[in-house]
Amino acid sequence: MLQSMTRWRAVTLGALLAATVLGTSFAQQASQVGKPLTTTALDTPRGLTMLAGGDVLVAEAGGGRVLRVSPDGTQTEVLTGLPTTGTVIDGTVETVGVSAAIQDANGGYRYILGQSATAGYSSLYTATFSGSITLLADLGAYEELKNTDGKLDAQGNPEVLSNPYDLAFDGVGGVYVSDAGANAVLRVDAVGAIRPFAIFQPIGSPAIDQTPSGITVGPDGALYVAMLTAPPFPQGEARVYRLKDQNADGDALDDGESTVFATGLTAATDVVFDSDGSLLVSQYSTDMATGALGRISRIVDGVPVSVVHLLTTPRGITITEAGRLLVSEESLGVVTDVTDAPVGGFSAPIATGVTLTVYGGGPVEQLSLEAADEGATTVAITSGGAFIVLVPGAPSFVNKAFTDRFPFTVPAGTLLLVLSP
Repeated sequence: MLQSMTRWRAVTLGALLAATVLGTSFAQQASQVGKPLTTTALDTPRGLTMLAGGDVLVAEAGGGRVLRVSPDGTQTEVLTGLPTTGTVIDGTVETVGVSAAIQDANGGYRYILGQSATAGYSSLYTATFSGSITLLADLGAYEELKNTDGKLDAQGNPEVLSNPYDLAFDGVGGVYVSDAGANAVLRVDAVGAIRPFAIFQPIGSPAIDQTPSGITVGPDGALYVAMLTAPPFPQGEARVYRLKDQNADGDALDDGESTVFATGLTAATDVVFDSDGSLLVSQYSTDMATGALGRISRIVDGVPVSVVHLLTTPRGITITEAGRLLVSEESLGVVTDVTDAPVGGFSAPIATGVTLTVYGGGPVEQLSLEAADEGATTVAITSGGAFIVLVPGAPSFVNKAFTDRFPFTVPAGTLLLVLSP
């Protein structure tokens, strides 16, 4: 089970501090490399939902709002005055407000509030277009009663925790809700009745909770669910599951109804299908222990292939009607259009020592940031039998030979020697 998103960044080797520092300095620079900002000055933006007509619905947890953002960046407040902070189990006050919102074609919105010991959280609400709000389902109370995943604490008592993360319509008047605390996807019908749709058991040794995060209904009608995993957030262990109710009994709990669609991810936060039918996955960080930057990957034959790098705590992703890829960078308070971001990326993982790799292409600034994010201290190419060196973060005169060689961009396919201590 997993507690609030703020807590996630605070676990293991000061990940919260690292993410915060990156979010205001190094990573803030990274977000500007070839990635125009769609909406700025937001307080903890999370879930993004595409609306008919081209607007995007943004769940702003820290601001207590749901916003409608037009393609030109104009913001319209849909819901305001929502709870923003709550007290969690140990007494800490955290930003645990609205995590995701979707528009109901029948006359309003549905949204969820995250986990908190404060009354009113861990719940699913409906809201009319005029702003009248009704509690539809108390997910926290359901978890207290059912302990969905059956997990026990160290004393043998039921370990109950509900931290709703994302939601999607089920096509028959109800919604799916991913609950990162209950380690389950719940199905809530139109009158608020709750039942488990899928339950995810721990993986690995020692066992680590899988903690479902972003969800989306695919072109095939199946539900796709990203897994963040729980501390210590092992690299490459997060998955995406495909859930399909094949016998029409209302859940995907039967054999063969839950299958692994993708592996090799780290801290996966959201999923969306593009117009070609490919699944994209956002990853909050490529190394939660060190506060490394995040990215978006395309799933190719079950394996993630990185398509957007250098993102700061990416939380939600969506594809607009115009085919634009948007991402909410939570700690920066922005929604960013990353459609035309430089490809970047290395063909081989950067290992300790010297790595021979091919670069995906992008500005020298991006290469420098990516190399630093991978822990590299030096990047070099060979020219005329000599090395031309780029030292990430060094003064411009140190890297003059490299920038003279690549004054605008490092071409895709450039062979690099990367040194990492």
